[in-house]
Amino acid sequence: TVTDYDVWAEKPVTAKEVLETLSKNVEKTKEVLTKLIDQIPKTRSCSCAKALEEAEF
Repeated sequence: TVTDYDVWAEKPVTAKEVLETLSKNVEKTKEVLTKLIDQIPKTRSCSCAKALEEAEF
């Protein structure tokens, strides 16, 4: 997500434009994550499934 939206813009932008762009990027991110999460195998054969077993939170 570009948070400094106007740094490369040819013209000055308003706060409204920045928020609209941020909102669009949030929606795009949700779409991408949903697609990626659906691709994660239900069963894991790698050691990554146990990576946090000994972690302290």
